[in-house]
Amino acid sequence: MEWQKTIKTKHDADTIVKILADPEFFIPLVLPVRKFLLNSNKLYRCEGAIGRLPVIFQGREYIGSYNITHVIEFERPPGVSGKINIQAIEDKINITILLQNLYIIYLPLRVYISNKLNELEETFDEKIRLERIKRKL
Repeated sequence: MEWQKTIKTKHDADTIVKILADPEFFIPLVLPVRKFLLNSNKLYRCEGAIGRLPVIFQGREYIGSYNITHVIEFERPPGVSGKINIQAIEDKINITILLQNLYIIYLPLRVYISNKLNELEETFDEKIRLERIKRKL
């Protein structure tokens, strides 16, 4: 299953990449995360839930000049894997989430991701503005 969202922004691409390169900031914006553990070398483990459906996954982040890719593998739901690609282009951000083997039984996760991306489109500039203030960028 694939989701794509293009978000227009007022912030410059360099600043956005610096902020979105932090998986602890970005991943909870699109996936249900309550517990985030960052290991060395941009490897992380996340735990959360949607209702009674537990969501546990591990991921690794790869950062390019204006491109960030997260490769993720789920423990719960089992057998699901995929990647999240973030691309900064001038005044917009392209977010693509591709999850393989996400069957209909995991409909709550599908709906959650779709809703979070729609919500992010409306609140993106404000979240980036607040994070810039917090990080003094």
